[in-house]
Amino acid sequence: MSHSVAIVDDSPTARAVLRKVFDQADDLNVVAEYDCGQDLLDALGRGLRFDLITMDVIMPGISGIETSRSVMQLAPIPIIIMSSLTNKHSHLAFEAIEAGALDIIQKPDSALLADPDDVATLVRHLRTLAGIPLVTRNRTTKPAEWAVDSRKPDIVCIGASTGGPPIVARILADADPVRVPVIVVQHLMDGFDTGFASWLGTECRSSVNLLGDGYQDLRNEIYVVPNGFQIRCSGMQIGIEEDADSVFAPSVDRTVAALVDSRFAHRVGLIVLTGMGTDGADGAGRLSSVGGQIVVQDPTTCVCAGMPSAVVSQVPGASTLDLNGLDGVAREWLNAT
Repeated sequence: MSHSVAIVDDSPTARAVLRKVFDQADDLNVVAEYDCGQDLLDALGRGLRFDLITMDVIMPGISGIETSRSVMQLAPIPIIIMSSLTNKHSHLAFEAIEAGALDIIQKPDSALLADPDDVATLVRHLRTLAGIPLVTRNRTTKPAEWAVDSRKPDIVCIGASTGGPPIVARILADADPVRVPVIVVQHLMDGFDTGFASWLGTECRSSVNLLGDGYQDLRNEIYVVPNGFQIRCSGMQIGIEEDADSVFAPSVDRTVAALVDSRFAHRVGLIVLTGMGTDGADGAGRLSSVGGQIVVQDPTTCVCAGMPSAVVSQVPGASTLDLNGLDGVAREWLNAT
């Protein structure tokens, strides 16, 4: 199946590099290029449609953030943010995600083109994203029932991948403050973990920390696990260790295993949100075996249903909830009152 692609970037060089990337995929066809967001919106207004849009963040006129928001209102289409922003400013890319973009990718350059393996990896990722049926975020479902457990976890792990950042932010935004430590495992492309933690901090009323070297005392705060690392626990302290070999680093499975093997044991609460793949399923199975609590986002409301569906397959008794139901769990698990 062939997918039509529109490139939106004010840099002719960046557009040329992206064309060369897409040239490596027979099923990803660049059919339009625009040097500003307004030209894209004008084209959509004339009835043009695409299967995938790549979008720069900072452009003349309206930004990629505002353009993404307008596209979602006009004609919802999967948008991939191609960002060359440094970690210091990469929170802007997450504002575009909040506005409706699907994912963030480091903008490819000429150095990437020199490595066929890197190009092939990027093409596979773009192909996967182009094939995702877009689920609009205002979709409603029959409210899910959740039997409130009188037990409240002593620590909560939230795991997500594609489409996850705005849902993670929504769940955490109302906690004022969180009454337990919260570990966030969000799959991200390299270079965006600092920006994600910074952006999440602006969305939440609790302190958000990107875990760093050494052990630190666990407080009733939010902890983001950085790219390329897994957590390790010692008593009421948490640390990280580098992991260059696992498919996912950080990994929901590895995080839950570390928590279950720690003093928290069955007193862990797990929330698995939208995402590709099966990360979280093994961890959920392990947690279920010791009596922990597991909640997943209703797969029909997910941008990518892979992760929550895998958990449900592994743990049929896991609570499956729509976004309103997840808000209720967050209030029960995270709020101090």
